[in-house]
Amino acid sequence: MRPWILTLVAALVLSLGARAEDGARFYVVENGAQAGPYTLAELEGRARAGQLTGQTLIWATGMAQWTPAAQVPELAQVLGQGGVVPDAPTDFKAFLTGAWVADPTQVPVSGVGLGTANAVTTFHEAGAFEMKGSIQGVHASGMDFTITLAATGTFKVQSLGAKSFRVVYEGDLMSTWQHPDPNVPGVPNITKLQPATYEVLDANTLRDGEGYVMRRRQ
Repeated sequence: MRPWILTLVAALVLSLGARAEDGARFYVVENGAQAGPYTLAELEGRARAGQLTGQTLIWATGMAQWTPAAQVPELAQVLGQGGVVPDAPTDFKAFLTGAWVADPTQVPVSGVGLGTANAVTTFHEAGAFEMKGSIQGVHASGMDFTITLAATGTFKVQSLGAKSFRVVYEGDLMSTWQHPDPNVPGVPNITKLQPATYEVLDANTLRDGEGYVMRRRQ
């Protein structure tokens, strides 16, 4: 477990009890900061209002670490409501063709803390793709940071069932730390893209295996 997670967990343990009597035991990460506690009913209401998504990080007593809401059993069902596809697509590649915008996602950045990731991925009918995005946040020192993300390559789609499929990417992801001084070039890091599994929630929404959601650009 990373040190920053241990620090957050310790702070949460110290704050427990304030609302324990009314069942408020869930904490969430919002805009890079801890919020809560909330009751399960409150979180369900936030989910239906679009204020809580599958990738929102959740922690509660008994959980080993912060976990995407889609992977928390108590929340998985309510997050799935409204996500049933009446007619599942028969051609996942055709379904995937177009531009998809990822919901802003809280992600851990090694040695820094939490950042908010944004990305747009475009899949072309011929089998090529490109992705552009960024991760932005505030370092523990108080300094803002930005990591730019870019990827290009080809992809193949493999059906896994009526409403799920795997995308096998052939390409690299380049992440670049942007120096605070615009005259100083950023330092790029290149990693090979790994296959990803997606679940079709509705005609314009996908959720990957880690609970992150992306929506078709209209």
